Amino acid sequence: MKTILSLITVLFFFWASPVIADIIPDNSHPLKRCVQIIKDDNFSNIDLFAFIDWMIPPEQPIFKITPGTCLEKWYKFNALSIYWNTSSASWAIIDSSHLVSKNIETYGGYIDERDPLMSETIFYSLQKNQSGTLRLVQTGYIPIYSEAYTNKIFLSRLFVTLLIEILFLFGYIKIVHHKNKIASTRIILAGFIASSITLYYFWKILPETSHPNWIYYVGTLECVICILEALWYKYFLHISIRSALLISCIANLASIIGGIYLV
Repeated sequence: MKTILSLITVLFFFWASPVIADIIPDNSHPLKRCVQIIKDDNFSNIDLFAFIDWMIPPEQPIFKITPGTCLEKWYKFNALSIYWNTSSASWAIIDSSHLVSKNIETYGGYIDERDPLMSETIFYSLQKNQSGTLRLVQTGYIPIYSEAYTNKIFLSRLFVTLLIEILFLFGYIKIVHHKNKIASTRIILAGFIASSITLYYFWKILPETSHPNWIYYVGTLECVICILEALWYKYFLHISIRSALLISCIANLASIIGGIYLV
């Protein structure tokens, strides 16, 4: 009898050890993941609740979701599902008719050590499909890469930006605008200063944008950059504001297209 009990005990720990232990794979690094639910004003009368189907019990198997905070399922083998209920109710209804998403993965796990991705934020929003059923849909994604990889990409994009914008600025002023009195070194310096400073701040501000509709922020930043560079060109190169705006807008558009295809 003791032998049988000992054998059962050994087999249990043999089975449970890889499940319970969080073993780090060789040649890998952890990926930090944050899953957020974005509150939509169209569904202001609805609250969302998370239900954790647990292998290892969490502190709260059912909890109300606070929009804009990272969801947790407490253990990588737990399963997290999300249900809705009206805001007037203070409890969750764990029923298929109130299910909006099943098994959302909040655990980042481990990825190949050669992969520069360090963390990621995934955004979900509540939407109603054609049949009138509420569902969670992924609406945004923001990756954060290692500093070395980020610096490498920044330098390559800076090179492409400087090359395209300075060449365009030089060609427009010398050929189209016929401003041969402006020294070539002054034109190159104007383009170098404008592109270097604006790209640096663009690069620093953009990763801080945590809203899933990041395309609007990119467009706004580009408009601000075009205006600032135009003012710089006007006063440094002594050209009209109209010409400065034209140069700035076309040069930035060309550098964006060049950055997409060359970097």
